Amino acid sequence: MTEKQYATIKLISGQEVLGSLLSNKEGTLIIENPILIHRSMTPIGIQVTCTPWLMFSDNQTISLEKDKIVAFNVGLDDNSKDQYEAFVKEVIHGDLKLAKREVRGAEIGPDDLPPGFDPDDPALKELEDSIKAYFEQRSANTVLH
Repeated sequence: MTEKQYATIKLISGQEVLGSLLSNKEGTLIIENPILIHRSMTPIGIQVTCTPWLMFSDNQTISLEKDKIVAFNVGLDDNSKDQYEAFVKEVIHGDLKLAKREVRGAEIGPDDLPPGFDPDDPALKELEDSIKAYFEQRSANTVLH
């Protein structure tokens, strides 16, 4: 079995994408579970966050044409691999998939809940009631961009 390869890709749009490299042939890269890297300056230094690149797709495999790529590198250090794999497991295949099921009205079963989560916990019910009361008091002033 071959070792999984990871690719960091800088696109001509300026976006930086990280993903599992499936294929690097001719004019195309095939990437699985791509995530978008965001950098921002904070008072304590650079903060790096990431989001799924394909948030609204069930298919997490993409094809990138090489003429859209400014820079491309294969390989990650062990810490970055661990962080990437945890993000893919928890967000792309976990929270995001669960959120999509909720929106579709699918039944959520016990296997979908985090370990140790008790939906009948009275403290949870109290928190839910407090949140509902808070939002019932506020008037909506929402702008969508």
